[in-house]
Amino acid sequence: MIYTKNVLYLGFLLLVLSFSVIANVESNALDGKVFVGVTGVQGYEKGAVENDEVGFREGEFFSNGCAEWGFKASEYLTEKTGDDIHFSSILLSDDHGKIVWEGTVQGGNIEANFTWTKERWWWFDAHEVKWFKGKLKK
Repeated sequence: MIYTKNVLYLGFLLLVLSFSVIANVESNALDGKVFVGVTGVQGYEKGAVENDEVGFREGEFFSNGCAEWGFKASEYLTEKTGDDIHFSSILLSDDHGKIVWEGTVQGGNIEANFTWTKERWWWFDAHEVKWFKGKLKK
């Protein structure tokens, strides 16, 4: 009887926790927003930077800079914390591997890190971490 009671309490607790997590996740919360900014290699913020435009449309995240290398727009996930919206997305390319994006939108500003990886059978696997900082496009 005690075992059954504990299982019921645990089940109820898990149900409450799952609803609280779901409440903070908003699908398509950033749709329609496009940001322009600069990107560079992590650890070399004062080094060479490139311009990029990233955005959210119809439930997908895109990066024009990544698209030039064959990375397609992909579904994104968001979580709201106060006024901040955290997002993540994984962009894939048939020829160049994958890029995992994680970032935060605060009002009209965005900051993100993204990691490019590609497994290679003939050489070292590719692994590069970059950053992006931008402002809402007007």
